[in-house]
This record gives sequence, structure tokens and C-alpha cells, in this order.
Amino acid sequence: MHDVPGSGDAVGTGLGSSAATGAGAAWWVVAGAVPLVAGLALTRAARRRRAAADE
Repeated sequence: MHDVPGSGDAVGTGLGSSAATGAGAAWWVVAGAVPLVAGLALTRAARRRRAAADE
């Protein structure tokens, strides 16, 4: 009998959750990169506004 990958992990550890849901590693990379890029863009915009206000 075949077990679902990650099914033997302790509850709440999150280990193997991507394999259990069928999500590929690329999805997790994108899910982490999108908020990072958005945060960098917002930070740059705020710094530019602050610099323009100081002039």
C-alpha cells in the first residue's frame, strides 16, 4: 500500500504539505517571491516620496 508523502509527519509541522497537496516547488517559490517584490516596490515608492517631500 502506498502512503501519501508527508502523511507520517507530526501534526502541525507542515513538513510534506506541498507534496501532500500536489503543489510543485515552483508554486512555493512564486508564492514567496511575489510579496517580496511587492514589498520592495512599496519601499522604493515610499522612499522616493519622502525624498521629494524633503526637497
